[in-house]
Amino acid sequence: MVDSKLESKIDQINEYLADLTDFSIILDFGAQLIKTQPDIALNIFTFDGEPEKWPRDKVYELFKSSNAPTQMRVPLIEHYIAQWNDTDPRTYIWLIEEYRANIIELRNSMLEQVNADSDNHYVRPSGDTLVAVDDLNAARKKLLAILQTENYFDADLVLIHFQTGDWIEEKSILLSRLGRHKQALYVYTEGMPERALLYCEQVAHRCPEVYEYLLEYYIENNFNEKIIELLKNSNVNLPISKTLQIIPDTIPVNIVSYFLEKSIKKTSNKKRSVKMESALLELESTRLLADKIGAENQRIQLDHDSRCSHCGRTVNPASAIAITPAGEIYHYGCLS
Repeated sequence: MVDSKLESKIDQINEYLADLTDFSIILDFGAQLIKTQPDIALNIFTFDGEPEKWPRDKVYELFKSSNAPTQMRVPLIEHYIAQWNDTDPRTYIWLIEEYRANIIELRNSMLEQVNADSDNHYVRPSGDTLVAVDDLNAARKKLLAILQTENYFDADLVLIHFQTGDWIEEKSILLSRLGRHKQALYVYTEGMPERALLYCEQVAHRCPEVYEYLLEYYIENNFNEKIIELLKNSNVNLPISKTLQIIPDTIPVNIVSYFLEKSIKKTSNKKRSVKMESALLELESTRLLADKIGAENQRIQLDHDSRCSHCGRTVNPASAIAITPAGEIYHYGCLS
């Protein structure tokens, strides 16, 4: 919220800047404001009106070159997108890069606070540490949200920034957007194995082979318990023939038998459901055809005294008329 005095000052500055034709002067002036009065600088460059027309790449570069903190750069770009409906892919990449940088800063700050708690022999996390954790979680949610929901950036270009480091969810989301589901799944299996099955459930409609990828990973790494869990899971769809070919001999026979029984039953139910749906569609088609034939065979005798059910005037059999299933007669124009 901007107080009245500050708002008045901003208005005066904007009136002054609006009369300038040389944008380099605006940039020089803005650089001084960023260093001396950052609250005013941010408001100046996000003020509705003339600032909306200013070249955003130059404004953003100004904020970076002037060492404006993340707390200024992020609101600037968020304003471009949320308030000025900016859909330029560059703007989205700027915001993603800033979110990433902010998370790194917050993570480092949190680790420093944790170390301080340890040095002070605290039994429980201090209030400052809890605040730092909350800030970090909030920042990560914003980054994950933009990676999952926005379509105005090239996932391939963004992925470059998340190839190294502890960016498991971010990397998986981007790989998934690119249709590289096997790689996305393996990122989870290596970094967040508890999320692997959930990922399969989320993308199985787009990539039916994803459960096979997970089974193959478990087999390659000799995760027998995980293989058994997967074979017993009623929600998992695995091809019977291929699964029997690749599962190791160490898997108990009763587990394999259960998998076969479950899979065959599911296949039978699916076929039965398709047959029922086909029969219902055929029945509906037959009924519609019968109704059509019945309507075509229906005859209405019109005489000179036949009258329109709407206006009451006589109906000329040679004119455009409409007859309802109940036998009511209308001038065609009276229907509307």
